[in-house]
Amino acid sequence: MGIQQIILIVLAVVLVGIAIVIGINHFMGQEIQENKDGITLGLMRIANDAHQFKIRPLMMGGGGGAYDNSAGSSGYVIPSSMTTDGYGTYILASVSAKSCVIVGTSSVDGSYSARCAVDDQGNTSLTYSGW
Repeated sequence: MGIQQIILIVLAVVLVGIAIVIGINHFMGQEIQENKDGITLGLMRIANDAHQFKIRPLMMGGGGGAYDNSAGSSGYVIPSSMTTDGYGTYILASVSAKSCVIVGTSSVDGSYSARCAVDDQGNTSLTYSGW
């Protein structure tokens, strides 16, 4: 083999290696964003469920106008079917009569989390940490 052919082979191997690294990095970025979107969706579903509990009358198993037990209910608890999914795990961080806070922790990386606060009107605010 001539020197030119060896140089072309080495150059081709280097270019293929760079393309593989770029592809892997792109795929990992997509996976993290997908996980963040999935946790956001999970938090929003739980926030909606919590607000529905709050506005449901006591006689129908709801909160009677409160997230906690101040109106005579047992207070909101995340249904067991919603505490975990393919994206993460969810817990109630705090519950009061007029608001509740849900935290979702990523299943991809435990240092990634999102916090969703639900107010008296059902409005939500999301904050992310570690992303």
